[in-house]
Amino acid sequence: MINSVISTLPEPGTHVGPWEVVRQLGRGGMAVVYEVRAADGRTGALKLVHPRGGDRAEVEERFRRELRAASRLHHPNIVAVLDSGAWEGRDWFVMELVEGRDLRVEVEAWERDPPADRWLRVRQITADVARALTAVHAAGLVHRDLTPGNVMIRADGRAQLVDFGVAKETTPLVPGGEELTSHGELLGTVAWMAPEQIAGDSVDARADLYSLGAILYLLLTGRRPFHARTLAGYLDKHLHRPVRPPRELAPAIPADLDEMCVRCLQKDPAQRFSSARHVLHALEAEPQTGANLARWPEEAVGWAFERGAIVGAVEACAEGAGGVVVITGAAGVGKSRLARLAVEAATASGCRVHALAGGGAQGGLESFRPLVEALVAAAAEPPHVLQALLGAFGETVVVERFAVFSAVRSLLLNTPPRVIVVDDVHRLDATSLELLEYLVRTTRSLAEEAILWVLTRSPDAPAGSGLASGTATGVKPALVELGPLPLQAVEELLSGVLGADAPVRALARRLHREGEGNPAFIVEMVRGLIDERIVVVEEDGRRRLRLDEAAVSRAALPIPRSAREALLTQVARLGPDATAIIRVLSIARQELSIEAVADVLGRADAELVAAVEETVTLGLVRERRVEGVIQVDVAQPRLREVVERELGAGDRAALHRRVGETLERLGRRRIHLVVDALAHHFEAGEMPGKAYSYLLRSGTRFLERSFTVEALARFNRAVALEPEARELLPLDDADRALCDLLLKRAEALEAGGDWALLDADLARAGALAEELGDDRLGARVRSAAGRRARQTGDLTAAERLFGEALAMAERAADQPTRAFVLNQLGTVMWSRGDLEAARRHWVEGLAVAEGARDERSIGYGYNGLGMVAACRGQAAESRRNFEQAAAVFERIGLAAPLTWVRGNLVEVHVCTGNLRRGLELAEKTVAHAREVNHAGGIVLARAGLADVLIHLGRVDEGKVEAEATVAVARNLAEPAHVLTALIPLMRALWALGDAEQLAPLADEALALAVEYDHEGWAGIVHAWRARLFALNGNAAGARAEVAAALDTPGPRWPYQEVRLDIALARVFSLLGDPSEALRHADAAIRRADACGYRLYVLKGHMMAAAWSTDDAAVARHARVADALGRALAANLPAADAERFLASSWLRS
Repeated sequence: MINSVISTLPEPGTHVGPWEVVRQLGRGGMAVVYEVRAADGRTGALKLVHPRGGDRAEVEERFRRELRAASRLHHPNIVAVLDSGAWEGRDWFVMELVEGRDLRVEVEAWERDPPADRWLRVRQITADVARALTAVHAAGLVHRDLTPGNVMIRADGRAQLVDFGVAKETTPLVPGGEELTSHGELLGTVAWMAPEQIAGDSVDARADLYSLGAILYLLLTGRRPFHARTLAGYLDKHLHRPVRPPRELAPAIPADLDEMCVRCLQKDPAQRFSSARHVLHALEAEPQTGANLARWPEEAVGWAFERGAIVGAVEACAEGAGGVVVITGAAGVGKSRLARLAVEAATASGCRVHALAGGGAQGGLESFRPLVEALVAAAAEPPHVLQALLGAFGETVVVERFAVFSAVRSLLLNTPPRVIVVDDVHRLDATSLELLEYLVRTTRSLAEEAILWVLTRSPDAPAGSGLASGTATGVKPALVELGPLPLQAVEELLSGVLGADAPVRALARRLHREGEGNPAFIVEMVRGLIDERIVVVEEDGRRRLRLDEAAVSRAALPIPRSAREALLTQVARLGPDATAIIRVLSIARQELSIEAVADVLGRADAELVAAVEETVTLGLVRERRVEGVIQVDVAQPRLREVVERELGAGDRAALHRRVGETLERLGRRRIHLVVDALAHHFEAGEMPGKAYSYLLRSGTRFLERSFTVEALARFNRAVALEPEARELLPLDDADRALCDLLLKRAEALEAGGDWALLDADLARAGALAEELGDDRLGARVRSAAGRRARQTGDLTAAERLFGEALAMAERAADQPTRAFVLNQLGTVMWSRGDLEAARRHWVEGLAVAEGARDERSIGYGYNGLGMVAACRGQAAESRRNFEQAAAVFERIGLAAPLTWVRGNLVEVHVCTGNLRRGLELAEKTVAHAREVNHAGGIVLARAGLADVLIHLGRVDEGKVEAEATVAVARNLAEPAHVLTALIPLMRALWALGDAEQLAPLADEALALAVEYDHEGWAGIVHAWRARLFALNGNAAGARAEVAAALDTPGPRWPYQEVRLDIALARVFSLLGDPSEALRHADAAIRRADACGYRLYVLKGHMMAAAWSTDDAAVARHARVADALGRALAANLPAADAERFLASSWLRS
């Protein structure tokens, strides 16, 4: 009988409590959901425990936990709980019935929306979900099952969060929370789950932010951030694989949404946003806070988990479970704000709350007076001892303390639940501390009353340590330890009052570093920014930072007056030697040996030993031993700022000069290690001659390692300083130095694509070299001009200029320049298709470079020989030379040419069918090119990556990558790069059958190929145009394009001949000429087989099998294609292997 009752489900018309069942909406493993209606016409969604929901006790506890969680939340973006109860022994509750659709359906409906409308909806929905999460986390909960299916979109467009079946309370009172799962069981939907949740680690609110990022990825791209066919595949990708930025799939996605999505999806929770409110600030979906800066910030920012834990503890107390929470942390980190949060949460939950603080009058239990007064006022017959105590507060009347303790305890237990907050426990007098320990012990250890004690204390103070450890009470408290604010929390703090743009984020990084994560100090610094009008208030009341991102790193930020005065007071107490040491270290901005400090001050080392010890003892200076030498530096960055500002301009400049001279003298044998510091000190010390020289040397060091942005910054400073430095140099020396500077800046400008300034620098450098009559400089000028001519497609001018450069380098006996120019001449010859002449120049250049020990030109030489081998169809030889070049460039740290060589290697790997290695190297090359900000290298690397993806059968990804590459190339305004980028895009369009979009791209590529085709793409593009004509039934047009493809002038490298044969075979197949199609397929097989291009051998056999009329030939070609295809797929991951063998590319 009992089993039959339990197994029943309500039918339509059945009443569950006051609700009539209308129909069943759905069912899951734990519960069944019905549409219900009340007598007053209200509708709702009733959730009833399933009669057969697995482990009965666990199901019921999970259900009750969901009810507790959902009942706490009252927010317009969260579905509200309307009622709850039990029906036939099973729990139920009723929620709002949302008229709308879930987010998965909503996204599918966006496909044809204009992009602007879609991005607006993305922002609105993301903001709605973030608002809901803000409320969830503020209630001490983590949702843990945030998926598109748990986000409903109402008819009015508002998003609402539903389903708290796996929500977790963050109360610290139960170790590990209230987990109800066995070890390793995964709650939630794994495709949207945070890595730490998958790994079974502890989770906090930031786990929900990861899931929010996954949902945002879906909103932006229409797809999940990771795809896998198995659970294990999803787990691996969420745990270990970085997410691909949405903009790489759809370049039209707004940059800020792309950045937000990627940040939410970081594996490390510390790298995500600080909180859901932080996300709202980044979306600019929340008004600026802190209107009253005297009280800002009004809540403890950055402690999302800790805030949730406090709120959760209060909620648990309201439900009958008391406890002890001890909040510890240094001054200014936010202990008191969390204490106030506990008071606010207790008031909201209906608990009786008492807020106390240490630090009142000594003795007499003064700190507990508010509690005693409240207890006495509420008692019908208050104990006499407490009435006597109230009269004795502040006097010397003796009251027996244990009678007081017992009376206070008895009143506390009369009407729980209570929350008692004691701030600054370490400042309580001895008797008050004794009372507190007694009350905690007797209400929590000797009894289990619904009383929650929330205590704050400094970890360094001895008072209250027994409470924190539990030794004084027998109660092990939950410890909430506050350290320095993490960077993300500082960002959140600032974004609430200044917005969340790049300059504000840069300011957050600086304040975090200089404020050492102390929120009180950081807040004071922000107030100082407002006082000094670095932050201004606009007419609409919004605050704005007046500095751009670059200026934030350079500007002198205000130091809070209290901190400045405290530091200056400490320095004022020092003796003269100690003060001088502090000043030197503040100006130096780096560690110095005691020898160096003494040299700056013109003193002997021994004379400063006592003064150094004085500064170290006071904590103003730190010292460490490096290779047996004691190094010293200021202990606090803000001390450096304070001391430097207190110096007058003249004293500051003089000290910079002396520091620079000392570093120069002591670092003479390792000057390359200090050139940047020397440039800074001599520039600040108003010594333009030395500053100019060291800026040039510093920039050169960065340029040699392909750090072109850093190099350009120093070259620009040197150019600005040059007129002052010129006055200190002989005329020829000044002109020679300027010519050298301009040539090096031109090289840096080339990497960034600033062609106008580059051309101006070359012209100016040429005039100077001509005026000087200096062959060494002249050779460099003509070499740079030759490179520029080759970039613009003028090979005749390039050859002439390189020839002149070579003659000048030979006259000047400048072997490194000679080797470099020979390499450049080899490139010109290669561009013209004269492989033998190119090889001669590269071999000669390699010999000269080896004699001069010029590793840069050695690398260029091996790269050139690799190109010759590739163009002769010698795949193995080309790979060896490219790998040798890559090893050289990697060893000497030349990032830009390393990018080009790796791009060549990717091409070899593709042709030879080693797609796995090609993909790994292409991804590595893209990351490397971005790291060094080499625009041309980024184009080559991304084009290579797109090509690999297409050949793997990941055509959609390849198309997106190719489209983004074309956009980058066009923005660079480099025609040869545009042609390089167009090729994989057209290949992707063929694989996708998108002939309409392909036609204009082919026209553009042919127009560019007239001057910029050095690899023989023109013939292949003509063949693709022929195929377009054939598809449209225009046989005459197709044959004319075939003729153009065969007659195209320029180089015909074997790998391009193979591709041309394959393209022409497709054309003749469409023209109904199978014999000619088969002839070209056979030619492709022969050429590709001779060169080792296994990928094209495979494609040739597939085509031959399709078009052969002889059954034996068909079987032979099919057998070879099958075996070769499986061989090439063998080293690929299973998913890639499957896609490769079924690839539309192989069939297109």
